[in-house]
Amino acid sequence: MGCTHARVLFLHVHKHIPIATSCLVAYLHYCLLVHMQKYVHSFSSFFFFLNMYAALLSFLPLKVVFSGTNMYAVKPWGSVFLIGCSVGTYAMGIGMRWRESSVTIIEKKTSPSYERQANRRCVLTEQTIKLLTDLGCTEGRVRSIVRPSKGWRFLTPQLEVRRESSTFPGCAIGETTFHCEEGALLRMLRTEFLRFGGSVNWETEAYEPFESSDGTDTWSLRKDYGFGTGAEAILTTAANTALTAQLVAPDPGRIAVLFDVQQGVSDVETHDKGALFGDQSDTFILVGDGAALHGWLLDERRCAWRSVRRATTKNAADAEPGEQWDKLVKDMLQRAERKSTQVVALPGTTPAIQDSAYHHRISVLGDGLLPVDPFEWRGDNARCMIEEASTLCRAFYGKKYHRGDVATLLRGVEQDGIVKRANLLRRDLQDAEHFLAVHPLLQPEPSSTVDEAKKLEES
Repeated sequence: MGCTHARVLFLHVHKHIPIATSCLVAYLHYCLLVHMQKYVHSFSSFFFFLNMYAALLSFLPLKVVFSGTNMYAVKPWGSVFLIGCSVGTYAMGIGMRWRESSVTIIEKKTSPSYERQANRRCVLTEQTIKLLTDLGCTEGRVRSIVRPSKGWRFLTPQLEVRRESSTFPGCAIGETTFHCEEGALLRMLRTEFLRFGGSVNWETEAYEPFESSDGTDTWSLRKDYGFGTGAEAILTTAANTALTAQLVAPDPGRIAVLFDVQQGVSDVETHDKGALFGDQSDTFILVGDGAALHGWLLDERRCAWRSVRRATTKNAADAEPGEQWDKLVKDMLQRAERKSTQVVALPGTTPAIQDSAYHHRISVLGDGLLPVDPFEWRGDNARCMIEEASTLCRAFYGKKYHRGDVATLLRGVEQDGIVKRANLLRRDLQDAEHFLAVHPLLQPEPSSTVDEAKKLEES
């Protein structure tokens, strides 16, 4: 009789306890039955254990309620279309899909093989890894693709060290930093996104988004191979798309600054690696003679580099390294593999969102608004996009039962992104002005303490 009442009490309380505590409850139930069999002859002992068991269970739900995460959707929320193939696109897709939204990423690429050519340096910090795990990534998978960064150094054309440090620009002094290739980061994010049940439409181009006329207050997307309907939001991180034309106000007075950029991957010998990187660094920036060369070690034998100079009337492919550059650097650039050239146009004006698009559930984010770290000098492009993805997901899923007005949330995220990226782009243009001078002037990095700032001024 006592066992029957205990089982009824267990089933009644167990219905209201989350699954995460099932093992603990089962163990307590087993201990109770063991003690009941031992002391079944004593009714006082039976009621003592029964009351103790019920009191313990009454406290468990309170602990579970307050230990939950702050960014979780109680109810599945809508369908979302993401356009682009950047780190920010997949970071947003993981955050939304992990919170039970239906997410589809639309890529113009025919296959993910392009990521093998993506050698951009992505500098991540412990805070960035925490944001990725908060979005839904597995921490072990993130740490498996990154490696601790050693340090960086500025070099003259004659390979003389002008400055070196173990703290990367934009990172706190003493903060642990990692870096990895953009292709490896994209591959990891795509794997996590597909593992969560997201879908990717390859070799598909998105055209005009429009508001649905069926009274559902959703949006549709005209794309290759049919329509995408029933979307709560349509987002893009790519530039010059149909969403940009609908959102961003035309600016006849816009200006741009042009740069010739050449990049490639070269093999480095032990002697060359010692002259360029030394023993305590794995990144260098060579400045002088009107050009800047950024390089970082992919592994023990390969170095990815990017050469930047002001755009001229000559073809960028015919541009020769600086005349004053050391022969070691010239030889490294000549024997490069996968060499490519392009003209990069950096906007000199800030975009503005049209007033008529205030209620649109479409948005342009990331590099679609303004580029960040286009020359790879600081490596914070991926870090900035991950922070923006975290901000967007917290805006959508920060409250459990109230999602908020989607259009209003998107306009707020866009304005924050424009302000932040405008400041970072101004910083990058100032760096280009300093680095690409014939006799470059290296400004000191902001310090976290007054004493260290005074030391930099004195030096």
